Amino acid sequence: VTGLSSTLVVWNPSPSPQTFGYVLYHVVGGFNVPFDTVYGATFYIDNNFPSDSAPQMFTVAAIDSCGNIGAIYSPSHHTVFLQATVSHCAGTITLTWNSYSNWNGGVHQYEIWVDKNFSGMVKVDSTSATSYVYSNFNSGDTLDIHIEAVSANGNYISLSNTVELIPDVIHPAHNLYVRNVTVAQQNQVNIYFSVDAQADIFGLDLERSDDGINFTKISSIPVPPNFNAIQMATDNTAQTDFRNYYYRITSTDSCGNKASSSVAQTILLEGYSFT
Repeated sequence: VTGLSSTLVVWNPSPSPQTFGYVLYHVVGGFNVPFDTVYGATFYIDNNFPSDSAPQMFTVAAIDSCGNIGAIYSPSHHTVFLQATVSHCAGTITLTWNSYSNWNGGVHQYEIWVDKNFSGMVKVDSTSATSYVYSNFNSGDTLDIHIEAVSANGNYISLSNTVELIPDVIHPAHNLYVRNVTVAQQNQVNIYFSVDAQADIFGLDLERSDDGINFTKISSIPVPPNFNAIQMATDNTAQTDFRNYYYRITSTDSCGNKASSSVAQTILLEGYSFT
């Protein structure tokens, strides 16, 4: 495949000295359908059958100057058709493609090539399978991906169609951190926390514990429009004159993944009167 949907068809020249040209066939449902004739060349760039929507199959036959057509080359060859599926929750792209067939000796490997953010195509891996899970990207990256089938003898390659996509994946909460807790006034504790600005958070909860081990949700926290600033939650049910408390923040993203922050503890000041 050349470009997004064109196909470069290449074949070995016929050994017959009577060869004047070549008839090209598009194979549809097992039938060889002629669609063009080439003179003086052993390659053809096809724009009639888009290779970005399905694998396309081709074959050729030699023709002499009298218009007599020789045997149609068999077996026919087809393009590699690549498809990509983005997993928004897993943060991965699953690539699948059909196998290339009918090379002498078969296929040595399939190479995965990626252009990330217009930096140029780079080979990222190779496999003998016809699927691959790619994860080395960030949400919002511009990706161009294609597969290169390499023949067993190394003499031939076949490029798939190029898949263009800008994946939008869920960014889980990282660096969820309680920075400070303070008794603001009697029976009121303010909890200050932060989280990385790129986090895709669906819900936030404030949790409290008496022992630092067993936590109970005491309130839901409105999700702010952005996390660039330090956030604050308030506990108005604390009995600050009688005990100290442990606090943490838990987050839930739209995929249902949960994360817990660091834990912070209030200070209980006690005094004694000597008379």
